[in-house]
Order: sequence, then structure tokens, then C-alpha cells
Amino acid sequence: MPKLKTHGFTHYTGAVKNLFGVMPGLSKARMHMRAPSQMEFAEFLLDLYGGLLNGFEKPKKFIHVMDAVVGMEGEGPGPSGKPKNIGAVIVGDDAVALDYVAVNLVGLKIKKVFTLTEGFRRGYGVKSPDDIQMRGESLEDMRINDFLPPKSVVRGGIIWPLTSPTIKNLFVEKPVPRVEICTLCYNCLKVCPAEAIAKADDAKVPRYNYQKCIRCFCCMETCPEAAIN
Repeated sequence: MPKLKTHGFTHYTGAVKNLFGVMPGLSKARMHMRAPSQMEFAEFLLDLYGGLLNGFEKPKKFIHVMDAVVGMEGEGPGPSGKPKNIGAVIVGDDAVALDYVAVNLVGLKIKKVFTLTEGFRRGYGVKSPDDIQMRGESLEDMRINDFLPPKSVVRGGIIWPLTSPTIKNLFVEKPVPRVEICTLCYNCLKVCPAEAIAKADDAKVPRYNYQKCIRCFCCMETCPEAAIN
């Protein structure tokens, strides 16, 4: 049961990325270290999807029920994002097809959602948008035209290499804790897969080492106070 949300790292999170939840505990955070770029992470998510579909002795069938009644726009997927009334429930047995419909519903850019562009190429189910069969309300009648996308690490079609500290620190948005909101609960420190966050010591917010930060935004997603922008 995925939720339609924006995501600062993957641009959009839906049915394919929702399956990331089958990985237990902090193993999810470790995968951000092993797949630090957008494309590498999308490839991993699709590896996982393919494994779930075909890795059992008898292939599995999944029914994805997306809650898009109220979605999230802007700086999702954590509490820095904003609720958005969409008014849809999207159901399907192909995660890539479902995500394509959801992304079109809110007007996000397909080329920025690598689980879609690469998902069609892999062909676990549909191989192109032309293969998608829709039933129910018309997509055109339900389309949202004022949906706010997240900030993106994709610039003009160029994917900045997240593994390059120089490029990363000059051009890629970084998570920044806000003094007026942070309560020093250190949830960010606990979830950071790169160990780029340290205790505040004499400061008023946790200390970030942006040379080590991989821009996975796990800290932003899990901050209970929405104190990280």
C-alpha cells in the first residue's frame, strides 16, 4: 500500500520504492551507501522488484493499492513536505505501470523518475506506456495541474555525480537543521548511513560533515520535528 509522495532524492516515491520496506531495519540505510547516486539506487530498487517477482520457486503476484486521496508535494517524503488533496486511489498488479499513471496524474516529469525510465527498459511487466491499460475515471479528468515537485539533484538533464565530494558540495542541495526547531533528539544521527552527523557539543544543532554526506535525506525524512530543510 504505497502513498503518492514526492522525494528529495528519487523525485517521486510510489509502488516500486514502497517495496524497499521489505528490507529490515538499518539494512535500508546501508543500501543508500552502496547505491549513492539516483540511478544506482533506482537500479537497486528494480533489482529488488525483480527479485520479489521472480525469485521464488513459484512467481509471486503483487497487488499495489496506492493511497493518493491525500498525497504529498514539495519537499517530501518527510514532514517538510506538504499534504495535497488529489482524490484518487490507484490499483494495479504492475508497479511500474502504476507509478507511471501516478506521476502523470500529478504532472511530475517522467525523465526524472529513473525507476520508470529504467523500469520500462527492463520489462518486468509493461515495456512502454503504450502497454498500460486503464479502467475507471479518465486520467485527464483527474489530473492535478498545480502539484509542487521537490527540489532535484538533476540539473538540465545532467546527473551530478554524488560520489564526487567537490561537485556534490558545490551543486547538490544538502540537509540543513534549523536552530529554532531542532530539539537535539539525534534521530538524524541514528539513521544516517554515512555516519556524517555528530552530536552538537557546543552548537545548537547536530554537526553535519558534508564531505561524508551522500544526500540520501534519511535524516530529513525521519526528523520528528520537520527541523531539517
